[in-house]
Amino acid sequence: MIRNGRPVDIGAIFHVRTSVAENHLSTEQLAEIGITPHSILEDIAAGQLGRWVAEVEGAVLTFAMAGKPDGCVFALFVLPGHEGKGLGSALLACCESWLKQQGHATAKLDTGRESKAYDFYLHRGWRPTGETAGHFAVDHVLIKDL
Repeated sequence: MIRNGRPVDIGAIFHVRTSVAENHLSTEQLAEIGITPHSILEDIAAGQLGRWVAEVEGAVLTFAMAGKPDGCVFALFVLPGHEGKGLGSALLACCESWLKQQGHATAKLDTGRESKAYDFYLHRGWRPTGETAGHFAVDHVLIKDL
């Protein structure tokens, strides 16, 4: 089931985020770049962050977040072992639709060029800009017209 993320999902969201192998960051590493449960809850409360989860039998397997101010897909992560089931695609569509509703004509994101995610996005109509970005300046920027 796909639904809007709720504050009660924050623990499960961080579990998914810290469980991935590619682009892995620990809770401590996320905090170093300003991403904490508290900061996410603040952004949600301020209406600046769209968020969705996919759950099966009550367990959050995938989550996605999009930022209203910059039109960016902020996060899209799938719990290992649950890739390839269409959950990430469904949540990406939620992000794109929400960003369009927020008035964005173009969405952007950044991801590692050598990651599986890079090809995932290309196959869904995203295109590279040639720019790099991210907290470690090694990610490649992708955009998509909405």
